[in-house]
Amino acid sequence: MQNDYDTVYRDVLTDEGLRKSIGNLLCIAQKLVPVSMSAVAFTHTAHMLLLGASGLQDIFFDGSNSLLPADSRGPHIVPNAAIHPLHADNALVVGELGVCFFASVPAMGPEAEPIAHLCVMSQLPAIESDIDISALELLAAQLASRCDDRRQVAYLRHAYNENRRVSEAEQAIERQKIFYENILNSLPIDIAVFDAEHKYRFVTPGAISDEALRDYIIGKDDFDYCRFRNRDIAVAEQRRAMFLDIKKTGKTLKWEDTIANAAGEAITHLRRFYPVYDEQGNLTMVIGFGMDITDRKHLEDKQTALLHQLTVNNTQLVDFCNIISHNLRAPLANISMLVELITATDDINEQKELLALVQPSLTNVQTTLDELVESLQVSQNKDIVLDVNNMDICLQKVLAGVQVQLTKAGAIVETDFSDAPEVKFPSRYLDSIFLNLVSNAIKYQSPDRPLQLKLKTVREDKDIILSVADNGLGIDLDRYRDKMFKIGKVFHKHPQAKGFGLFMTKSQVDAMNGEIWLESKPDAGTTFFIRFTDQQLY
Repeated sequence: MQNDYDTVYRDVLTDEGLRKSIGNLLCIAQKLVPVSMSAVAFTHTAHMLLLGASGLQDIFFDGSNSLLPADSRGPHIVPNAAIHPLHADNALVVGELGVCFFASVPAMGPEAEPIAHLCVMSQLPAIESDIDISALELLAAQLASRCDDRRQVAYLRHAYNENRRVSEAEQAIERQKIFYENILNSLPIDIAVFDAEHKYRFVTPGAISDEALRDYIIGKDDFDYCRFRNRDIAVAEQRRAMFLDIKKTGKTLKWEDTIANAAGEAITHLRRFYPVYDEQGNLTMVIGFGMDITDRKHLEDKQTALLHQLTVNNTQLVDFCNIISHNLRAPLANISMLVELITATDDINEQKELLALVQPSLTNVQTTLDELVESLQVSQNKDIVLDVNNMDICLQKVLAGVQVQLTKAGAIVETDFSDAPEVKFPSRYLDSIFLNLVSNAIKYQSPDRPLQLKLKTVREDKDIILSVADNGLGIDLDRYRDKMFKIGKVFHKHPQAKGFGLFMTKSQVDAMNGEIWLESKPDAGTTFFIRFTDQQLY
């Protein structure tokens, strides 16, 4: 190793005993050859310990200026470097030393690697046969022996220091890794890192709590994850589409996804893909962030519902004011006028007649107020008790109350509750709904034909849908669709029409999270549909 040899040379420079011993060997080499200069060149260094006319000195040069070959494991002789095509421009040749003859013998270590080279040099050329290579090899062996113990100590010291530095660096890296992983694992978000092919490289416990699954998923993708967890493969398809989009556009993506957890609860996450590129602009990884926003979504849903309820309440308040202004003004004005007439006359009989006229107006006022109060109570009563109602029994009870009107209308009533004979709903609400829809059918019967009523229930997943169809006057939905369930709205002239029935019915359905809608054409009849939700009775 280069640091090993550098360390040996530094020891040579600082250890006077070893330096003197090497100097003695160099002196012997000069006498054996004989030459005027001798040197020790340590392998892989840019230094040479030279014994010349000025004594023992250090020579520093570029590696290219050494006459040593690139891989010298045997003797190397240059009889006349001044005319040698490879060495003629060498700094040792053209410089102050003016080396012409050069010979080197490697000092081999135990691993058959050169520790150094014993060199002899002269400013005059020499004949190769005049060089006693065997004598130089003996000196080189002594040089290797004297340097090897120093080299071994240096090597062990270097290896120890290097291992310690590596160990300390690895420990520091491990501590840093643990530090950052603790931070990542403690964050209230899930983090996953993907390679450029959408394979998992890293994932936090916030994303996958199961440690075995975290180990399993590395190197795999979301399709493997969904198959392992028996999740809907559509989740993986959505994330793959997002990943391909980010590869194409290079932009950060943000979206929400909702999946069921192990308990079957819907969990919503806000997710983001963030691309990371190298210096050449190549995608190296994608960091995925996910945050559980289920509680926030629930709060938003509650706020939306509250805002909707406030809007409805405000609309109802305006409608109530209009109803009171419209429906109560006339009877109250009539009562006021009758009171004035009663006060103005002293005739007892006339007063009795006038008092008799007051009663219908008071009844009208009382009825209007009762209906307004009841509709308001329906929208406010969230804790009403649910009942299991037999549809046929409930309908027959309502029909019995309007039997005279049905007979007068020549009504034919058909029912089919076989698919859903029972419904879970407040009994008094269901009675009111049946009464309002049947009364409307009677009230708006076509004068050209007998009334036909068809009532039917159909089960749809967890819900039950009730349909109430008639063959009456019908309604122009293109004109009145947006006003169908508004308070005080009527669509045909009728002395008993006040616009409360459908408004009350919708209020009762809405209060139980149901749905009401209709299909109708003028002079072709009307069909009302009511969806009763969450109808798992058993």
